[in-house]
Amino acid sequence: MVGTSMVIGDGVLNPAISVLSAIQGIQSKNPQMSTDFVVFISTMILIMLFLMQKYGTSKVGFMFSPIMVAWFLLTGIVGAYNIFVYYPKVLKGLSPLYLFHFFGKSQRLGWTMFGAVFLSLTGLEAMFADLGHFNKGSIQLGFTAVVYPALVITYAGQAAYLIKHPEDISDAFYKSTPKALFWPMFIVSTLASIVTSQGMITATFSIIRQSVALDCFPPVKIVHTSKVQEGQIYSPEVNYSLMVVCLAILLGFRSQENIGNAYGVVVIWVMLMTTFLVALVMIVIWNTHFLLVLSFLMVFGFMEGVFMIAAMDKLSKGGWVPFGISALLLVIMLSWYHGRQKKHKYELENKVSVDTLNAFLSTARIYRPCHNPPLSFLFFDLNTKLYLYSLDELLNIVRE
Repeated sequence: MVGTSMVIGDGVLNPAISVLSAIQGIQSKNPQMSTDFVVFISTMILIMLFLMQKYGTSKVGFMFSPIMVAWFLLTGIVGAYNIFVYYPKVLKGLSPLYLFHFFGKSQRLGWTMFGAVFLSLTGLEAMFADLGHFNKGSIQLGFTAVVYPALVITYAGQAAYLIKHPEDISDAFYKSTPKALFWPMFIVSTLASIVTSQGMITATFSIIRQSVALDCFPPVKIVHTSKVQEGQIYSPEVNYSLMVVCLAILLGFRSQENIGNAYGVVVIWVMLMTTFLVALVMIVIWNTHFLLVLSFLMVFGFMEGVFMIAAMDKLSKGGWVPFGISALLLVIMLSWYHGRQKKHKYELENKVSVDTLNAFLSTARIYRPCHNPPLSFLFFDLNTKLYLYSLDELLNIVRE
C-alpha cells in the first residue's frame, strides 16, 4: 500500500515537472520572460492534458511513437555533436572508475549531487504501465536499442559542453542545443513531456484499478477506452483529482528545482519497494534459488539504497511533498481495507444457517401470492411479508 501510494504521488509530480522543465526553455531564449508566464503556459498544457484523458490513449496513441523517436533522435544528434565539438574524451566517463574518483575529489558535495543524478533514471519506475499497450519484448527492445543509448549520448554531450561552458549549468539542456535546432528541440521536448506525463497518468489509473480489485481502495469508475487493449483505461474521479493536486504543486512551487527534489525522492522509494516486492515474487511464485534472490537484493538494493540515502538530503527542499501525498492516500487505503475486512468478518459470523432458514420458511408469515406483484416487491411487500416464487414465476417477472 505504501508503494502504491508512492506511485500515485509519482503520477502527480511527473506531469508537473515534465511540462514545466520543457516550457522553461523559453526563458533561456528570452531571459526577460517572467516565471509567471512560464507557469501559466505550463498550467494550460496540463489542463488540456487531463481533459484529453477521457478520449483514451487509443485515439492519440498513434502520435506517441513518432514523437518519442523524434525526441531520442534529436537529443542523440545534439549530444553527439557536443561530444565531437567540445570534448570527445568525455566518453571515458562511462568507466565506473570515475565514480570513485568523483567521490574522492568532491566528498560531501559529491554525495549531495549524487541524489540529483538519480533524476536521469526517472520514468523507469512506470514501465509496468506500458504493458497495457505493448508486449514485454517490444519494451525491452525499445529501451536497450533506443532509449538507453540516446540518454548516454545526450548526457555525455551536455557534460562535454559544460566542461567548456560551466557558467551555463543552470540550463545545460537548452544552452547546449545549437541555435539552429532550438525551436525544433523546444517543440519536440514539449510534446515529449506530454507523452511522458501520459505514461504516469496511465500508470496511476492502472494501479488504482488493481487496488480496487484487491479491496484496497474505494471503488472508482473505470472506463475502458479501447476495444482491443484491456490496459487502456480511464477513471474520471482519479483523473480530476490528479489534475487538482498537480496544478496545486505547480502553482505552489513554481520551480523546476523544488519539484525535481520531490520527484527524485518519490521515484527512488518506488524503485526500492519494487525491488523488495520482486524478491518476494522470486521466492514465493518463481521458486528461485535463495542465493540468486540474495544476489539480486544485494546488487539492486544496494544501488537504490545509496540513491535513497543521498535523496533524503532534499526532504526540506520539497522532498516532503510525496510523503505528505502518500500519507493521505495510505490513510484512505488502510481505512477502506480495514472497513472491508470488518464487513467480511461480520457477514461470516452472522450468516443464516440452513436450519434457521428452514425454520423461518415453515412459519405462517410465508404465503404464496395468487398474482405477480410489481418487481419492486419481489421479496418483501410493504407489510414486510416474504413472497416465495418458483423459478418459472421469477423468469416471468423478469420478462415483464
